[in-house]
Amino acid sequence: METGLRHNTSGLLIPIRIAERFVCRVAERVLFSAKLEPAIATNP
Repeated sequence: METGLRHNTSGLLIPIRIAERFVCRVAERVLFSAKLEPAIATNP
């Protein structure tokens, strides 16, 4: 799990990179697509 609060060696915040969309294609035909959203687990 990435909190988005990690710092680099200079003390600057490292931006989080979250996948926002997933597309599965075969021969240029879209078989499946999903819009992904961040979530928080109750008991990680």
